[in-house]
Amino acid sequence: MIWEAFKVALASIWANRIRSLLTVIGIIIGIGSVVMFLAVGEGLRHDVNAEITSLGTNLLTILPGEFDTEGGFSFNASLLTGDVLKVEDIEDVKALPDVQEVSAISLVGGVLRKDDRAAPGAFLAGTLASMPEVFTSVQIDSGRFFTEEENANKAKVVVLAPGIANQLFGDQDPLGQTVSIGVEDFTVIGITKVPDSSSILGATDYSTIVWMPLQTAGELGDGVKVFRILVKLDETVMPEDYIPTIESTLLKRHNQEDFSVVTQDDLLGVLNTVLNLLTAAVAGIASISLLVAGVGIMNIMLVSVTERTKEIGLRKAVGAPTHAILLQFIIESVMLSVFGALVAVGLAFLASQLATQYSPLTLIITPYSIILAVSVGVAVGLIFGITPAFRAAKLDPIEALRSE
Repeated sequence: MIWEAFKVALASIWANRIRSLLTVIGIIIGIGSVVMFLAVGEGLRHDVNAEITSLGTNLLTILPGEFDTEGGFSFNASLLTGDVLKVEDIEDVKALPDVQEVSAISLVGGVLRKDDRAAPGAFLAGTLASMPEVFTSVQIDSGRFFTEEENANKAKVVVLAPGIANQLFGDQDPLGQTVSIGVEDFTVIGITKVPDSSSILGATDYSTIVWMPLQTAGELGDGVKVFRILVKLDETVMPEDYIPTIESTLLKRHNQEDFSVVTQDDLLGVLNTVLNLLTAAVAGIASISLLVAGVGIMNIMLVSVTERTKEIGLRKAVGAPTHAILLQFIIESVMLSVFGALVAVGLAFLASQLATQYSPLTLIITPYSIILAVSVGVAVGLIFGITPAFRAAKLDPIEALRSE
């Protein structure tokens, strides 16, 4: 019986294929948008996990402000001014046992230039000579990184990201060349590599970072502004267990609310929280599209019932049971919505492949996304197909045969 109902439903859909296709456009848009966003979220999680693996799990980050894995940062002006963390904090943490190395990041204002060429997209940052040891995503491709002596002497040297080097110098060798920030000239001493994964954790593209000594960065502004401190621990130490040790050290000159010590997993947790909120928002918007599409399916099915009134009456007159008529129209409605869901998944898969190949994004469509899409398709078909199906099943065969 089900197979016969399926064949009749398929024949009806094919006979009105243009109308059926227009009907499921809302399904395609609604489900497709959710599948695409889930693919973006899964890609971000994949990239972040890959970066955590490459950096190692023995890395702690000290940030200004209060950090909550449920809601992220509590805002205060110090997050923008960089007035909370001090150079003395770096030295105190570095002196602790089980700490392999410490580095820091200070943001620098200004535009990097080479003669008449400018790189307004360059992310200028001060750091310590230990940065390549602490943050394995920062590695030298040519030239060298600066030394602690150059940091202490406030040497005017910079290490360029390859994207910025190409923007300012083209095919020329940047090493030994001079660039400027404001009225200050700097010598290019190194070019970094572009890591396999971008810095989702730091919200920074490594292909645009320009590194300079931390003390030099302080000379360009109103003293050294430390925006974060990176702590690399011994492999034998569990980062989450070591947080109280760092907190007790920093509390000698800070209030508890001044700073937060977080693990890589904490940062990943914030990303997951944000993605879940965004997914819920997208799902809410998509549900409007699905609602409109569902109403469209119901209207089309009601029109179909009206057009096929004589057919229904004839089938009932020759003995077709009520539940067979009911099943036929429900199957037809579900087939329409599932077809839309499958088209949405197919288009989303194609878009994800193109985006992954031709953009920095990594989009991953998981089996969960496909199951969710088909399940939503079935649900929409059932919910909005019930009314037309019951109307068809309740038709009186004599009245149906008399209809024009």
